[in-house]
Amino acid sequence: MDIPSLPTDNLYKFSALSGLLLVVFGLGYPSSKVFEIQLYQNEVGTDVQAATQRAEAFERLAKRLADNQDRTAVQIERYESARDAGLEQAAILTHKGKRIDILLEQAKFYLIFGFALASFGLVFSFWGFSNWLRLQRITDSALLSQRPSMSDGQNTPKPSD
Repeated sequence: MDIPSLPTDNLYKFSALSGLLLVVFGLGYPSSKVFEIQLYQNEVGTDVQAATQRAEAFERLAKRLADNQDRTAVQIERYESARDAGLEQAAILTHKGKRIDILLEQAKFYLIFGFALASFGLVFSFWGFSNWLRLQRITDSALLSQRPSMSDGQNTPKPSD
Protein backbone atom coordinates (compact mmCIF):
# COMPACT_ATOMS: atom_id res chain seq x y z
CA MET A 1 0.00 0.00 0.00
CA ASP A 2 1.41 3.36 -1.01
CA ILE A 3 1.11 6.12 1.53
CA PRO A 4 0.33 9.44 -0.15
CA SER A 5 2.93 12.09 0.49
CA LEU A 6 2.25 15.73 1.21
CA PRO A 7 3.19 18.12 -1.57
CA THR A 8 6.36 19.60 -0.16
CA ASP A 9 7.70 20.94 -3.45
CA ASN A 10 6.45 24.36 -2.41
CA LEU A 11 6.64 25.92 1.06
CA TYR A 12 3.24 27.51 0.61
CA LYS A 13 1.56 24.22 -0.30
CA PHE A 14 3.11 22.62 2.75
CA SER A 15 2.06 25.44 5.07
CA ALA A 16 -1.48 25.49 3.66
CA LEU A 17 -1.99 21.77 4.17
CA SER A 18 -0.22 21.78 7.53
CA GLY A 19 -2.50 24.60 8.65
CA LEU A 20 -5.56 22.57 7.68
CA LEU A 21 -4.18 19.63 9.63
CA LEU A 22 -3.71 21.87 12.68
CA VAL A 23 -7.30 23.09 12.38
CA VAL A 24 -8.64 19.54 12.24
CA PHE A 25 -6.45 18.41 15.14
CA GLY A 26 -7.22 21.55 17.16
CA LEU A 27 -10.94 20.93 16.87
CA GLY A 28 -11.00 17.12 16.95
CA TYR A 29 -8.71 16.22 19.84
CA PRO A 30 -10.30 18.47 22.48
CA SER A 31 -13.73 17.28 21.40
CA SER A 32 -12.72 13.65 21.91
CA LYS A 33 -11.22 14.43 25.34
CA VAL A 34 -14.37 16.28 26.45
CA PHE A 35 -16.45 13.33 25.25
CA GLU A 36 -14.31 10.94 27.34
CA ILE A 37 -14.76 13.17 30.39
CA GLN A 38 -18.53 13.27 29.87
CA LEU A 39 -18.63 9.47 29.67
CA TYR A 40 -16.66 9.18 32.91
CA GLN A 41 -18.91 11.77 34.57
CA ASN A 42 -21.97 9.77 33.49
CA GLU A 43 -20.43 6.59 34.93
CA VAL A 44 -19.77 8.29 38.26
CA GLY A 45 -23.29 9.72 38.26
CA THR A 46 -24.66 6.20 37.90
CA ASP A 47 -22.45 5.02 40.76
CA VAL A 48 -23.70 7.88 42.94
CA GLN A 49 -27.32 6.95 42.25
CA ALA A 50 -26.61 3.32 43.15
CA ALA A 51 -24.83 4.39 46.34
CA THR A 52 -27.76 6.63 47.27
CA GLN A 53 -30.17 3.72 46.85
CA ARG A 54 -27.88 1.54 48.98
CA ALA A 55 -27.73 4.20 51.70
CA GLU A 56 -31.52 4.38 51.81
CA ALA A 57 -31.65 0.59 52.11
CA PHE A 58 -29.17 0.76 55.02
CA GLU A 59 -31.37 3.29 56.78
CA ARG A 60 -34.42 1.06 56.41
CA LEU A 61 -32.43 -1.94 57.64
CA ALA A 62 -31.13 0.03 60.64
CA LYS A 63 -34.67 1.01 61.59
CA ARG A 64 -35.84 -2.61 61.34
CA LEU A 65 -32.93 -3.79 63.47
CA ALA A 66 -33.57 -1.07 66.04
CA ASP A 67 -37.26 -2.02 66.22
CA ASN A 68 -36.54 -5.76 66.40
CA GLN A 69 -35.88 -6.78 69.98
CA ASP A 70 -34.96 -10.32 68.89
CA ARG A 71 -32.00 -9.25 66.78
CA THR A 72 -29.01 -11.50 66.89
CA ALA A 73 -25.32 -10.81 66.86
CA VAL A 74 -25.14 -12.30 63.35
CA GLN A 75 -27.73 -9.80 62.05
CA ILE A 76 -25.88 -6.91 63.65
CA GLU A 77 -22.58 -8.16 62.23
CA ARG A 78 -24.10 -8.39 58.72
CA TYR A 79 -25.50 -4.89 59.02
CA GLU A 80 -22.17 -3.45 60.19
CA SER A 81 -20.22 -5.16 57.43
CA ALA A 82 -22.69 -3.92 54.82
CA ARG A 83 -22.51 -0.42 56.32
CA ASP A 84 -18.70 -0.51 56.24
CA ALA A 85 -18.78 -1.58 52.58
CA GLY A 86 -21.11 1.34 51.89
CA LEU A 87 -18.72 3.73 53.62
CA GLU A 88 -15.84 2.38 51.52
CA GLN A 89 -17.93 2.89 48.39
CA ALA A 90 -18.68 6.47 49.50
CA ALA A 91 -14.95 7.11 49.91
CA ILE A 92 -14.31 5.76 46.41
CA LEU A 93 -17.06 7.97 44.99
CA THR A 94 -15.58 11.00 46.76
CA HIS A 95 -12.24 10.22 45.12
CA LYS A 96 -13.95 9.87 41.72
CA GLY A 97 -15.69 13.21 42.29
CA LYS A 98 -12.33 14.88 42.89
CA ARG A 99 -11.00 13.22 39.75
CA ILE A 100 -13.93 14.63 37.77
CA ASP A 101 -13.08 18.12 39.03
CA ILE A 102 -9.49 17.67 37.83
CA LEU A 103 -10.68 16.32 34.47
CA LEU A 104 -13.02 19.29 34.03
CA GLU A 105 -10.10 21.63 34.62
CA GLN A 106 -8.14 19.68 32.01
CA ALA A 107 -11.09 19.94 29.63
CA LYS A 108 -10.92 23.73 29.90
CA PHE A 109 -7.23 23.55 29.05
CA TYR A 110 -7.90 21.22 26.11
CA LEU A 111 -10.58 23.52 24.75
CA ILE A 112 -8.45 26.66 25.08
CA PHE A 113 -5.41 24.91 23.60
CA GLY A 114 -7.50 23.42 20.79
CA PHE A 115 -9.05 26.78 19.97
CA ALA A 116 -5.61 28.43 19.92
CA LEU A 117 -4.19 25.63 17.76
CA ALA A 118 -7.12 25.79 15.35
CA SER A 119 -6.82 29.58 15.14
CA PHE A 120 -3.10 29.36 14.43
CA GLY A 121 -3.76 26.63 11.86
CA LEU A 122 -6.41 28.77 10.19
CA VAL A 123 -4.06 31.74 9.91
CA PHE A 124 -1.19 29.51 8.76
CA SER A 125 -3.40 27.82 6.19
CA PHE A 126 -4.77 31.14 4.91
CA TRP A 127 -1.22 32.49 4.56
CA GLY A 128 -0.13 29.35 2.72
CA PHE A 129 -3.11 29.22 0.37
CA SER A 130 -2.95 32.93 -0.49
CA ASN A 131 0.78 32.80 -1.26
CA TRP A 132 0.39 29.50 -3.11
CA LEU A 133 -2.32 31.04 -5.28
CA ARG A 134 -0.20 34.15 -5.95
CA LEU A 135 2.81 32.03 -6.88
CA GLN A 136 0.69 29.70 -9.01
CA ARG A 137 -0.71 32.64 -10.98
CA ILE A 138 2.81 33.87 -11.70
CA THR A 139 3.90 30.37 -12.76
CA ASP A 140 0.81 29.91 -14.95
CA SER A 141 1.29 33.27 -16.70
CA ALA A 142 4.97 32.46 -17.33
CA LEU A 143 4.01 29.11 -18.83
CA LEU A 144 1.35 30.70 -21.01
CA SER A 145 3.78 33.29 -22.31
CA GLN A 146 6.32 30.57 -23.22
CA ARG A 147 3.81 28.41 -25.06
CA PRO A 148 3.90 28.86 -28.83
CA SER A 149 0.74 30.39 -30.18
CA MET A 150 -1.44 28.91 -32.89
CA SER A 151 -0.65 31.83 -35.23
CA ASP A 152 3.04 30.82 -35.52
CA GLY A 153 2.11 28.02 -37.87
CA GLN A 154 3.96 25.46 -35.81
CA ASN A 155 0.92 23.92 -34.23
CA THR A 156 -1.63 24.53 -36.93
CA PRO A 157 -3.45 21.46 -38.03
CA LYS A 158 -2.56 20.26 -41.49
CA PRO A 159 -5.45 19.63 -43.83
CA SER A 160 -5.83 16.03 -44.78
CA ASP A 161 -5.81 15.14 -48.50
